[in-house]
Amino acid sequence: MEEIEERWGIPRRDLAYLAENGLLKVSVRLYGVRLEAGSYEETDDGEWFSIPEEQIWFQGLQDLRPHDVYRLFHEGEIRSSILMP
Repeated sequence: MEEIEERWGIPRRDLAYLAENGLLKVSVRLYGVRLEAGSYEETDDGEWFSIPEEQIWFQGLQDLRPHDVYRLFHEGEIRSSILMP
């Protein structure tokens, strides 16, 4: 983020606003992470639960969703549920 602040001359709070609102894509590089693919189903009570289908080892860039970016800037860390393309 420091590099973008310097290159673009934009304060961090403005970059955070753009990223938190989906106007700037933020990605993270993952190395040797096990990702779980699957789906979600809703119960009769309206609660959601995951149905794991497979686990894969992943290495590369993954985009963060805007609400994960918000939590990252405000809490300093996140545990993200990454949506596989």
